Amino acid sequence: MKHKRFSFPNSYSPSKNIEEINIIDADTNILYISDLLETQHPSFYNHFTQILKDENIQVRTIPDTKSIWVRDFMPVQVKPRKFVKFNYAPDYLLKYKKYRNLVTTRAGIIAADLGYKNQISKLIIDGGNIVKSKSKMILTTKIFNDNSETPRNKIISEIEKSLDREVILIPWDKSDIFGHTDGLVRFINENTVLVNEHLPESYKITYNNFIASLISARLNIENMIVGKTDSNSYIDATGLYLNFLEIGNIIFVPIFNLYTDDKAIKRFEKFFPHKKVIPVVSNEIAKDGGVLNCISWNVLNNHYGK
Repeated sequence: MKHKRFSFPNSYSPSKNIEEINIIDADTNILYISDLLETQHPSFYNHFTQILKDENIQVRTIPDTKSIWVRDFMPVQVKPRKFVKFNYAPDYLLKYKKYRNLVTTRAGIIAADLGYKNQISKLIIDGGNIVKSKSKMILTTKIFNDNSETPRNKIISEIEKSLDREVILIPWDKSDIFGHTDGLVRFINENTVLVNEHLPESYKITYNNFIASLISARLNIENMIVGKTDSNSYIDATGLYLNFLEIGNIIFVPIFNLYTDDKAIKRFEKFFPHKKVIPVVSNEIAKDGGVLNCISWNVLNNHYGK
């Protein structure tokens, strides 16, 4: 399928007030990555940025970052000109002194320097724990652990008011220190989600409750294959195809030189028939705990028309 260069989100129509439209990944047209990606993972950086260039994706670098995982600490785009900056204070970094220098505390300032105005929330939430459609968003219950001094109903109310969507909660398995949703579930469309077809045995009870939570939210469920590796590292994301990057009309799928790569690509082509599906070899970054969605901050350029 020949790809047409993204020009304007398909969700827009003359009958709608552009400023009031909730933004999803399919509406985005610019990709930001950390300034550290090139120095820490040069081979992957060259491979990834060349693919983006070939697809005419605008790529910009975020300066002064402390880690490559920009999804977690940059603001969440809600509407074309509305961004919400949550408090990036993850316990999995702050708990250990040697990791504290990895917290990018200037993310809100950085976004402002890039031309994006933010609303500030005191709630502690990683961007990787927010998976959203136009009207819904899925988060793990780790938000209650991170904001334990705030009543649960107030946490939900503030998130829904800030991001203008209904909150759907899935259980947090505490053996996963990150507690993110973007490796567990992604929206195919407003009523259907994509989940990993299996997880390690230790996740069994949580996984069953996780599926039950999605069914209770009246969401249809489709399964994505998970690649098996010999890695014993609990943070290794090798084989996690679900952490893909969607921008405009393209799905960038992480692949890992596994026999399951082709099967995963075929499933993406099945579930996203109107998208161009492009594989990106991602072993280099996967070993550090994340893949394509984790390293990306993709937004709709809020300077359109200027």
